[in-house]
Amino acid sequence: MDSSDLLGRNWAELQGQLERLSDDQVLLLVERDDFDAEKLATLIERFPTQRRILSVLLAHPLLSDATLESHLLRADAQHLEWVVPYLEALERPPALLLDLSPGPDPEPADPETLQLDEAELEAIGQALEPPETLEAPILTPNEGESESAALVLYRRGGGAAAESASASEPGVVRSSKADPRAQRRFKASILARLAKMTVGQKIALALKGNGYERLLLVRDHNRLVATSVLKSPKVTEPDIKLYSQFNVSDQVLRIIGLHREWTRRYTICLNLVKNPRTPRATSMNLIHRLTNVDLRSLQFNRDVPEQVRRDARKVLTVRNQRDLGQKGSRSG
Repeated sequence: MDSSDLLGRNWAELQGQLERLSDDQVLLLVERDDFDAEKLATLIERFPTQRRILSVLLAHPLLSDATLESHLLRADAQHLEWVVPYLEALERPPALLLDLSPGPDPEPADPETLQLDEAELEAIGQALEPPETLEAPILTPNEGESESAALVLYRRGGGAAAESASASEPGVVRSSKADPRAQRRFKASILARLAKMTVGQKIALALKGNGYERLLLVRDHNRLVATSVLKSPKVTEPDIKLYSQFNVSDQVLRIIGLHREWTRRYTICLNLVKNPRTPRATSMNLIHRLTNVDLRSLQFNRDVPEQVRRDARKVLTVRNQRDLGQKGSRSG
């Protein structure tokens, strides 16, 4: 197919042949007189990982925030590690990535008044950290500590900069014997750092950061940031068990609910069904996996939506009728 065909042929006819085109031919489509934002979105959707093509399409002035957001939400970690720095390096980077994203606590954090969720801390201690290691020396996030060390830091507060060993050991802090003031100072310092980050910077941190940083970022109000946490190669099953309980974006809960490996774990399924933020379609797909004991409990759980309580009753009714039918057939 020559250039005149590409520029003159009806767009509807071309859409069925896009995958047969070479990179150069695809890029030639941008020069069509009728090229618009909708066609740009189509090409980005059809060539989501071809970097040569994307480097032109994503820099096009017709690129909308909606198209870019849709592309980034579908991208995997490897693609995000390329595309986010590329976009930030453009002469006119997309405003979507340069905006300061409000974090899990958009208000400035005062260490003296900052509230720590003790139930959440206890859940982290039980799910992710053996008690016997809680007093081990730990490193700040900037020193690349292990996952367990980061969560020791979260549970015990880790000591803020004032708890550092000495100027000759920059970044090293010691466990603070669960000192509440040290916990608050440490969390406030991390929140202050996150508050100065753009969306693009937070996405990068979500992919490569430590467990404590991911714990905060998964609750970020920007869903690009929050969902990027789930794409991190460092995310573990215990992480997902925690996230499935949190007040996070419904997009985060939807992704967890669609993940085949994660939803093999009963606890994760139960957490998602009980989480009032979980989309109903996701809850409906998982509620059939719950035991009768948990379904009976859900019927009277005022913390879950009424529709989930009704779904629990329906599943129980169907099971009871089936069991009665089986007993009747055996007795007959």
